[in-house]
Amino acid sequence: VSLKPLIYKKNTNWPDRITFTDTQRKEHLVKWKDFAVMTDRWRLVGRDELYDMPLDPGQRENVAGLHPDVVEKLLAAYEVWWSDISVNADGYNRVKIGTTNENPVRLNSYDSHTEEGLPAWSQELVRLARGDNGFWAVRFVHTGKYQIELYRWPKESHLRLNDAAPVGEKISGGDPYPEGKALNIQEARIKIGEQKLQQTVTDTAICASFTLDLKKGDYKMECWFTGAEDIEKDAYYVYVDYLGN
Repeated sequence: VSLKPLIYKKNTNWPDRITFTDTQRKEHLVKWKDFAVMTDRWRLVGRDELYDMPLDPGQRENVAGLHPDVVEKLLAAYEVWWSDISVNADGYNRVKIGTTNENPVRLNSYDSHTEEGLPAWSQELVRLARGDNGFWAVRFVHTGKYQIELYRWPKESHLRLNDAAPVGEKISGGDPYPEGKALNIQEARIKIGEQKLQQTVTDTAICASFTLDLKKGDYKMECWFTGAEDIEKDAYYVYVDYLGN
């Protein structure tokens, strides 16, 4: 659909429609959380704030009490929308591994799932070795052999597992990333289904590499490091390469 007629106001019959915004940032969907329902004229924020946008674009005056019919209409639209988008609420959008579209696949800590807390969802958290441990929801599309490499830092950085990352470059209008924390990693571990493997790593290692025979299907994949001072941290970057049958 072209927005040009709307932008240049050449089509006065542009259809009115109801649109939605919704911010979850949770492991499981939560109904009524941080949402808005909008038409050309109205914006319903949550269940009890209504704004007349042409008259009040700054959203300073809540007119929900003056237009209960509008609130009721927009809430009903939200109910229909929620019923549609939450059909697969208990499922995962799994990362497909082994396709011809992307092989190898890189998994970031941002994409891991945690039942409590949050994973390392930002580069600053990765550098500071923070974030809660979790798992990746993956789908191996072929039965066969896979190589799985666990990294502390991105592969292209060429940093070793126990290196500290240098301070980030200066940027306009903000602070550079802090120096990346060095970890005293001694072991790497992996768990996929019933398979559990571990190996000792050296100070010169860039990554820990495992080769596994896996059946196609859906899995929870856990990849983490252990070491001195009771270190137990997820691998922040994992590269998975399908090697064939």
